[in-house]
Amino acid sequence: MQQAGGGWQVVGASRVPRARLDAPIETKLHAPGPRAEWVQRPGLVEYLAGAAARLILVDAPAGFGKTTLVAQWRRSPAEARPFAWVSLDRGDDDPGRLWWHVVCALQRACPQFRSAEILAALRGPAPEIADTALPLLVNELAALASPVVIVLDDYHVITERGCHEQVGFLLTHLPASAQIVLVTRADPPLPLASLRAAGQLAEIRAPQLRFTVADATALVRIVSAAQLSEPDLADLVERAEGWPAGVYLAALSLRGHPSPGAQQQPTRELRTGRLYHTGHRARGTLPYLVLLRAGVCLPPVLPRAR
Repeated sequence: MQQAGGGWQVVGASRVPRARLDAPIETKLHAPGPRAEWVQRPGLVEYLAGAAARLILVDAPAGFGKTTLVAQWRRSPAEARPFAWVSLDRGDDDPGRLWWHVVCALQRACPQFRSAEILAALRGPAPEIADTALPLLVNELAALASPVVIVLDDYHVITERGCHEQVGFLLTHLPASAQIVLVTRADPPLPLASLRAAGQLAEIRAPQLRFTVADATALVRIVSAAQLSEPDLADLVERAEGWPAGVYLAALSLRGHPSPGAQQQPTRELRTGRLYHTGHRARGTLPYLVLLRAGVCLPPVLPRAR
């Protein structure tokens, strides 16, 4: 398969021997259930529910709440479509295994989806993916009476070129009855510029996922029941750079401080360096926070990246 004329063209089939698949891993086909710690993101959910693009890209480093946001969208009253959800892992970096789970997820989300012929094409040591399975998949999606959303969570674990080419082919030929959502930590090697120019790409990235003071207030109350002052909350959000996982770690450190005086100490620790912010570069900057406990030699707070 190769790119041609802004799309993807089938030029061959997968011939690499693969392990036979007889049954999907069911736990990979279920979206995360609601948690008490969820901070509702109604504005982002409304944007996702109203997006008509073929591809929705939710792209940010770890800890930004990408999966949680898409799970909230799935459960929102604003969304009526079924979701075919696949939680990817390193074992899915294999065309046969990837599409096996996608087809099984569709079968569970849409009982009318006819999967037998596609699964038959995927069985065996040399599945006919490009020549048979993908065209059949496109045709079956086009035959659906109601639309479906296909979610590939943790898409960054996919590195196999053939998998990306096949996803690109599906996007090029995707019928109006389907929408693909990629949840990832890095931009996938897909024709994003072409999709964007055609109005067929909707994106949510780290800037949209960063917590506001209101978001942090909600999370701190849910996790620790602490009542922090607005200046302390603003300081927390600024030092965490809105990173939801960092705010969550800070909220955990506030547990067990029922009195206002005790609750203020952790936020003073933020200003003295006990909340340590640094950066790691791997396909972009992955900020993370480490809560340092008393008695540990504390490094200074690093300046915020500009």
